[in-house]
Amino acid sequence: MSFKLWRDMLDVKNVFPYTVPNVLVYALDEALNIILEEGLEQVYSRHLKAREASWRALETLNLEPYPSSLEHSSPTVSAIIVPQRVSEKKLRDYIWVKCGVLLAGSWGRLEGMVIRVGHMGLQASRTHLLKAYTALARGLKDMGLEVSVSKVVDAIENAYT
Repeated sequence: MSFKLWRDMLDVKNVFPYTVPNVLVYALDEALNIILEEGLEQVYSRHLKAREASWRALETLNLEPYPSSLEHSSPTVSAIIVPQRVSEKKLRDYIWVKCGVLLAGSWGRLEGMVIRVGHMGLQASRTHLLKAYTALARGLKDMGLEVSVSKVVDAIENAYT
């Protein structure tokens, strides 16, 4: 779809240039209602708390976040450099099969080097982070790394107290 077609359809003919995705409009409306009900400042605060808990879990696992600076990281996703002796894809596949938790990979120059734990929207919560990081810890432990699942739980719990 070109900008010219959009301009001609919207400005000249006053017609939307394709079928309106009604379901997405309703979903957006509901998402905005949820945000307004919780309050924008509380939403921001919840995402910052999730990032803090995520970084505490990474520290406990001796994993390196990407980027390495908290101030340059996103409050909605944590990217994690996978230890060199672990296959990123095998780790993610193992966690999915063993724990039922889906962790994202990356693409471009970070493909195969980084996994991502999302903490956006409803996933920016203690419960979701506990699931994600206990699954990650279990996967790393089962692949031979010395990690403590209980210490990861404690790190996340302490961030929320």
